[in-house]
Amino acid sequence: MADTVDYEEIVSLTDQCVKSYLAETAAAYCYGYANAADYEVTAFDWTPESDQDIYGTGRPCWIMYSGQPVAGADGRTDTPAIATSYIDQCPGGVEFPDPDGSLADYREKRESSLAAATDIRRRDACALIDTEALTRNGFNATLGDVTDDPTAHLPDGASASWVCSTAEGEVGFTATEFADPASAAGDVESAELATNDFLLDAGRLIALDGGSAIVNDEFGLVEAAWSVGTVSFSVTMSSVPVTPGLSGGQSNSELADAITSLASTAAQRVAADAW
Repeated sequence: MADTVDYEEIVSLTDQCVKSYLAETAAAYCYGYANAADYEVTAFDWTPESDQDIYGTGRPCWIMYSGQPVAGADGRTDTPAIATSYIDQCPGGVEFPDPDGSLADYREKRESSLAAATDIRRRDACALIDTEALTRNGFNATLGDVTDDPTAHLPDGASASWVCSTAEGEVGFTATEFADPASAAGDVESAELATNDFLLDAGRLIALDGGSAIVNDEFGLVEAAWSVGTVSFSVTMSSVPVTPGLSGGQSNSELADAITSLASTAAQRVAADAW
């Protein structure tokens, strides 16, 4: 933790951290943080154990990730944080290099968008997810609302979009609100799931009320899109593919059960306005 918001100083201190450990070990990696405010930001699925294996993911507000593997100095890497991602989620106040002013423009637009979003009814896409369906089919059921700005990156005609994810990103669930049912249905049509030939060649297309899903246990993937009233849904489910002779991975029937249950439950809860 550098205790400074000066970008170049944080980068330099991260480099010094690596060199300090290399005096004692054959390999070393360091994450450089600006201050306690950034360090204390954790992902929704953070655990003390995750600090040992997915440190940079569990605490996302690092500025620089540097290190050298056992192979030696030729493998030395320096990975800077993505400036826009930092602006989106981190409170530490670090000003990244901005030679062309694009980051300043991004920050201004983001602040304006967030201000406008305060007038939108707050939704929770995680409240629409059937966690029992996830659990019985072998998916992680730890959920987190990962919506940043509900008005960012909207398709035409949409007013807001809410995103929920499971731990480890196994399931990504997006609910997008439109002004009318026709616009929501049109958004589903534009998804064009059936054009994903690489999934369909070894998988199958199944019908959902208001849409469809591709289920492919060879790749361990499900892609689905459907609409309920004025809300369209987009879901991606990722699992370890089934491997003959080894345990783990969801079967075709498990993947199909998971997505049909998610769609059914979401429809019921949207109809009841329970999100």
